[in-house]
Order: sequence, then structure tokens, then C-alpha cells
Amino acid sequence: MNKKILEALKGSIKKWSNIVKTTTVKDMGGANCPLCVFFNGSFCEGCPVSLETGRPSCKDTPYSEWITHHCQKHDISYGGFGRVRRKNCAECLQLATDELNFLKSLLPKVKK
Repeated sequence: MNKKILEALKGSIKKWSNIVKTTTVKDMGGANCPLCVFFNGSFCEGCPVSLETGRPSCKDTPYSEWITHHCQKHDISYGGFGRVRRKNCAECLQLATDELNFLKSLLPKVKK
């Protein structure tokens, strides 16, 4: 993984860390995802998420479950922006934590 991709991955991890920590940070989809911004226009080719799942657009990741949850439980449309972790929703916290942990799992392993 090159330095710029690693920087984007770390930025995405920071985004989700902040979503886990607070209920005020918004998930604006790809608009505030450093990985999506970096790979914009490439159909996710080379994105660490896509490389892990073999799918584009964060399909088959905790993020797709986060979107579905907001659509079904909080009446936020698939295209709706500004999803936040709801204060009294344990599932929001769990899904945000799952996404954070998934992204962390994509970090290069440190050689000993």
C-alpha cells in the first residue's frame, strides 16, 4: 500500500472513530470518506476496501449494513446524506464500531 492510500485509509479510520465517539459527526457517504475521495472516478479500483471484499462501493462491509439500518430504522434514504450515530440506538453504535474495526483490519501488518 503506497503512502497516499495509507493516508486516505487512516483518514477514513479517523472519520469512523469520530462517529463512534460522538453522535454529532455526520457520515456524508463518499463525500467525506478520504478513501472514496482518493479513488473517485475509478470505480473503487485499488481501494483497500474493494481489494478486501472484491466488490465496489463498500458492498459486503459493515458500511452497507449501516446504510440499510438508517434506511429501515431511521427513515434516511439510500441517497440521503448526514447520517449520524443515533444517541439511544445500540445498533448504530455497533455498526459504526464494526465499520471502524473493519477499516483498521485493512492497515498493513507491522513486520517484527
